[in-house]
Amino acid sequence: MNSTKILIIDDDVVMRQTIRYLLKPPQFEVAEAEDEESGVRLAELHNPELIMCDVNMLKGNGYSTLERLRENPATALIPFILMTGNPTEEGMRRGMIRGADDYLEKPFTGESLLATVHARLRKSELLKQQAKENEARLVATLEATPDLVAIADRNQRCVYMNRAGRKMLGINPENDIGNLRIKELVWPPALAALENEVVSALSKKEMWTGESALFNHERNEIPVSLVILANKTANGVLKFYSVIARDISERKRAEAAVRDTNKRLQMLSANLVNVQETERRHLARELHDEIGQALTAMKINLQGARQSQEPQATTNRLDECISQVDRLLQQVRNLSLDLRPPLLDDLGLVSALRWYVDQLSQRAGIHARFQPDSKMERLNSTLETACFRVAQEALTNVVRHSKAKNVIVKLALEKNVLNLSVSDDGVGFDWQAMRERSEQGASLGMVGMEERAALVGGSFSIEPISTGGSKVMVRFPISSDELSNKIK
Repeated sequence: MNSTKILIIDDDVVMRQTIRYLLKPPQFEVAEAEDEESGVRLAELHNPELIMCDVNMLKGNGYSTLERLRENPATALIPFILMTGNPTEEGMRRGMIRGADDYLEKPFTGESLLATVHARLRKSELLKQQAKENEARLVATLEATPDLVAIADRNQRCVYMNRAGRKMLGINPENDIGNLRIKELVWPPALAALENEVVSALSKKEMWTGESALFNHERNEIPVSLVILANKTANGVLKFYSVIARDISERKRAEAAVRDTNKRLQMLSANLVNVQETERRHLARELHDEIGQALTAMKINLQGARQSQEPQATTNRLDECISQVDRLLQQVRNLSLDLRPPLLDDLGLVSALRWYVDQLSQRAGIHARFQPDSKMERLNSTLETACFRVAQEALTNVVRHSKAKNVIVKLALEKNVLNLSVSDDGVGFDWQAMRERSEQGASLGMVGMEERAALVGGSFSIEPISTGGSKVMVRFPISSDELSNKIK
């Protein structure tokens, strides 16, 4: 049978001996201290199951002894009985406020001493059992929590970390975390700012919330939202920390993607204004230099024909006017086709792309081939327009930059996806440099193709070909209903 350890703190040696006599072994094991300092030291050293302390001592008193023991997590829960020969209501209230469990009035009989000790020990046992049950329920709840939950002592040493936290940081469940300090889990570049902010906040209140970063055993950064709680005594002395961390990597990636998208949209919006102005200048130049001059020449010829007295001269001028009208019609037709080919609306994507590839081959001196899917018929006009414009931009880039001699445009159906590819045998490109230029707004062709594809739910990619040149690939999703209606 194990003895129950009891610590007596009293500067009256007779009282200590009397209590030791009444609390006989082997049921009780009694330790004695004659003042506050030795009592606190023995309590921390032996961790007794009950402490009995005199209120008034020459060196120290029962209230300050109790307060010091309650501030120490190692001794905070030990039942504490105050003994006094001069009980007062004020004294009892003062002791209870500091956490005393009971009062024993001197002088007392052996029966009252034993009754008080046994009652307090039984209550302590019941409280311990209840605490164990509550702790088990709490631990079960924490272990089921998907966020990291850790508890650290006032020196920041970790005394508990749940399953999710160990998994997040890559800590083996079998590994002891007793030597791990909470600050050692923080991503080093974020540590200084976090420490300053947290210390300042916790000095004013008991909770700090914010964002920072931890790192796992592979030294990878993990962005987290943090809640740090400082559990303090009634007079503000720190007892322990609670830390709750939620992995926000996905949110950060989503935010970065949104920022990137917004940046590209801003560049595209700015570029759209420039493109509009460029097109306007082009149209104005065409109208003024080509069509305007031709109309002026026609006017002069018509005026000359009206004033001419010779039939042959009149006929010649009218023939010249007819030739100029033919050229004007061709120029107007070319302008219209450049803005939007009627074939795209009238006959669909395949016909429009076939016409455009043929025109490119003739005008640019490139051997261009178009290979459409024989099963494909008309699709949604928005999808057809997006696909045509991406192909148009890709072919324009081939002509401007690739120095290619051959280009192949393929259009194929694969389940519920329309695949467009534009391959050339040119000089290729530096993908990283192209990406950087597009992000800086210097080259928006690739960004424009990406955005056009994204607007209809498609995906865009471009890669070098091992034998030379590059390949643009775009996948456009097609709804099952539309596919069943349009594909034979």
